[in-house]
Amino acid sequence: MQKQYFYLIMMMAMIISSLLTVSFATENNPPNRCDVFAFITDKDPKGLNVRAAPDKNVISRIPYKSYQPEQPITVHIVDVKTGWLKIDRWTDGLTTGQFAGEAWIYGKLVAVSVKGDENIKVYGGPEGATTHLVAGVHEKPAAESPLLGQLDAENQLINILDCQEQWILTEGKMLDGKLLKGWLDPKKQCPNLSAACV
Repeated sequence: MQKQYFYLIMMMAMIISSLLTVSFATENNPPNRCDVFAFITDKDPKGLNVRAAPDKNVISRIPYKSYQPEQPITVHIVDVKTGWLKIDRWTDGLTTGQFAGEAWIYGKLVAVSVKGDENIKVYGGPEGATTHLVAGVHEKPAAESPLLGQLDAENQLINILDCQEQWILTEGKMLDGKLLKGWLDPKKQCPNLSAACV
């Protein structure tokens, strides 16, 4: 009888230990919040600084590449914190660099372009009515969330303020030049400036 109690207690202890280990691992290695691609706009010939934490020591540099709109260097973003982007890899189409630990870059040095999904006519200019591509932004990162307005989608680069899965929170210009802040659908993001994004 005592052996049975002993084995039962040991089994319970092992189960509790296992649950605590899983909980500890989950807290220390949370899943990525984001799955977003953007391209580097930094033109520093020394390369883009990669840091161990936001605004901390430089641990690496992503090599500089002369700006090519259709084949820029892209980064994969997995988190955002107060203007800094956490990345796990970069690629220039030929070479890919990966980071095993924490790797952060300054958010204003990368961007995405806006992919328009609707044509609207604007009247009153010197050329009469002109057609412009626009892309709507949402109140929350969900397709069913209300639209806040429409961004000008022609040759506009936008920064990433926050992200959730493949959605990004951004601020860009509307056709009247005013700024609009909202969540941009993954289908309306483009990590380059090729004609396919228009």
